[in-house]
Parts: sequence; C-alpha cells; structure tokens
Amino acid sequence: MNLVSRRREVQLDESQQTTSDYSVQVSDPPKDAFDPEEWKAFFSQQFDDEHEAAEVVAVTVALNNERLIRTLVERRQLIQNIAALVESKNIPFDPTNLDEMVERCCANDSPVPTWKKYLCCAGDASSPARKYLQKVRKLDEKARRLAQKKKEVSH
Repeated sequence: MNLVSRRREVQLDESQQTTSDYSVQVSDPPKDAFDPEEWKAFFSQQFDDEHEAAEVVAVTVALNNERLIRTLVERRQLIQNIAALVESKNIPFDPTNLDEMVERCCANDSPVPTWKKYLCCAGDASSPARKYLQKVRKLDEKARRLAQKKKEVSH
C-alpha cells in the first residue's frame, strides 16, 4: 500500500509544475549587477552551451531596499486608514488628492471643546485623518531620501 501511495505522490508532483521547477537563483551576486539584460545574456549563453532547448524568458534582479519597501508599506497602510475614514462619511475616496480628501472628511467634524483638549485621552484634538496625513507626508520624505540612496543587489 505504501509503495502505491508513493508512486501516486510522485505522479501528482510531476504533473504539477511550478516556477521553482524552471527558476535559477544566484547566491552572492556582485553588488553592482543591476542590469537584467546583462544577466539574461549571461544565462542564455550558459544554457545554450549545455541545453539546446533552454530559453531565458525573464530575469528579475532583487535590490537590497528593504527599508524603502517597509516605508512604502507603512505609507500605504496609512492611506488605507484615511480611505476608510473618508468612505465612512460616504465620500468617494480619491488617492491622488489626499489633502482634499482629509479636508472633506474633517469638514463636518464638530470642534473639540477646550476642556477635552486638556484631558489625557483627547491628546492634541487633531482628527485621525489629519494625523494620518501628517504621517504620510513624513513617510513621503523618508521614501524620497531612501529612493535616492544607491542600492546593492540583494543576495
């Protein structure tokens, strides 16, 4: 029974092809090897010598830009928070005009009484949408700085 089960498992595995069946990952590439066309030419030459039917279809070069990606993800989450607040007030959300979206969202907010401003829980009386927008603007600057930094090819 175990032998039949194992044969069936091998047949199923062979019938399901995934990208890992046809992918090559380079460990410890040169840190300045950014050009996918250069990699494609290199692998095309290598595979043409060894395997006549092999063809390099696509090349992806991963960069060591984890901090930039994390910053952009955090920014995206804040924009989604703004969208939820805007849409909760039945205002169609336009991600290309965040300032207007926040102003429209906050336009009908009732002012926070002075006595609430002084309570611990009230904080600085800014609406959540405005706080999110301030954070988005700070992350925009951070992302610009990180995007300008020279990146190395990732391992």
